[in-house]
Amino acid sequence: MVRKTAHRAVGRTTVVLLVVAVLAATGLLGFSYLGSPHPMSISTATTSSSTEATQTSTTFTQTATSGPIVSVNASPYISSIQDWNVSITGYSYPPNFVSFDQTSGEIYLSGAPSAQVTMVDSTTHIVSGTFEIPGTIYVGPIRLDSKAGTLLAFADICNGETAANASTCNPGNIEPHLFVLNEGTKAVIREFPVSGGDYGVDFATGTLYTGLSCPNPSGGPMDSVFPNCGFLTKYDLMSGALLANVSLDSPPGSIAVNSDTGMVYIVTGSTFGASSEEFFAFNGTSDQVLSKISFNTISSPVLQVDPSTNTVFSLATNGSSTVITAINGATGRILYSSPIGSACSVDSNRYYVNPVTNQIYASGDNGTGGDSNYLLVVNASDGRLVNMVSTLGNVYEDSTSNPSSGEAYLLAGEQLVALPAVLSQTYVNPSLLTYPSCFDEPV
Repeated sequence: MVRKTAHRAVGRTTVVLLVVAVLAATGLLGFSYLGSPHPMSISTATTSSSTEATQTSTTFTQTATSGPIVSVNASPYISSIQDWNVSITGYSYPPNFVSFDQTSGEIYLSGAPSAQVTMVDSTTHIVSGTFEIPGTIYVGPIRLDSKAGTLLAFADICNGETAANASTCNPGNIEPHLFVLNEGTKAVIREFPVSGGDYGVDFATGTLYTGLSCPNPSGGPMDSVFPNCGFLTKYDLMSGALLANVSLDSPPGSIAVNSDTGMVYIVTGSTFGASSEEFFAFNGTSDQVLSKISFNTISSPVLQVDPSTNTVFSLATNGSSTVITAINGATGRILYSSPIGSACSVDSNRYYVNPVTNQIYASGDNGTGGDSNYLLVVNASDGRLVNMVSTLGNVYEDSTSNPSSGEAYLLAGEQLVALPAVLSQTYVNPSLLTYPSCFDEPV
């Protein structure tokens, strides 16, 4: 995913961020099947359909909630409230993506610069095995398509360098692919080259949405893409057919899809690239942009959807605070905008919405070292910070949950931690969510 952040860089993700930056500059998107090439490339001149986004803009206004309730209790350590934990070893760098397979009960850990995916059994709480996706040098998030009985894995390959890894591959040869795997055997069924931008999948209709920027060959780090050019592309997962290509008039960023409603949400623009940021609501059935909202942020908002409430969430910094914003997925109306910490104390790239508990998990850090890292728990109904759990100096990387029980699975350092749906201890102290040497820069 291509994102800006006002958070400090994390050492073990530097390789991944460099890889993604190169992919964004290529701007290529196509599909092909293994053993039966059927290439399809995108150009702005030839498309199957095109829709111009010209809807009236609504200005984004921040409206803070009444704020968190400050607790005087001691901050609970994550080890004191967890259900169980598993140590993750065997990686040069720990994984930073976690996914849950509700059919098998397996938890998938990926995101380390390798082809390996680790499986943890959510019932026995042990590492049940590993598998590799052949030809890949980096495996990103894995998602279950329960309707098709497949797993979707977004991974990078190194074209023409069979012995290369994520560190040695020539950046110009790195290409992102979508791998479709048999859920049971983990064998690759088919493979699609995709763009280096963000993506979203509508599992109900079997469609893939990606963002496509327009590379600026003469641009530098701050203007590597043209500011007034960008597309939302829609593909059929089975045939690779281009279904729609929507002009957004700005570089695309984060994408989120609600498979229950067929709605797609995308953020465009770049404050650092001198173009305004806007939130688009796109109807995947009619292929029409229904509404857009202007965002007043510095870092590009990262989107997530809670299908159970039809709410879209955005986490971004406005320069002084990191703000969680909730948007009605049907109307596009902003429900609330609530600051949960200073600009650099909350990582806007790392958060998760638990639809069972109606809570949001985010990563907090006041930059003082030691036990300064926190798992932040936010009430998704009003954006209020309701708990801060010390992760004992381990950076919270990613999380997911069991849709039946609400049990949450978090990656923190080299630990996979399972937390109950209801935490037994609470602690809130917003004064800890400041960062002494905050700076804003794109990555």
